[in-house]
Amino acid sequence: MQLSETKTHTSSLFLPLIASIVSTWLMDFAEGQNRPEQLGSIPSCIYWIIITITG
Repeated sequence: MQLSETKTHTSSLFLPLIASIVSTWLMDFAEGQNRPEQLGSIPSCIYWIIITITG
């Protein structure tokens, strides 16, 4: 495996992780007060993001 392939594989894992973290924070900020039973904490937002992406 060449170095450029390793960088590509690393970025293909790193960028969705960062996007998920940012989306989690935004969902908690935007919807946490309106729907505290579903999106009231960062872990529940992470769960929502994972289910939405994979569902």
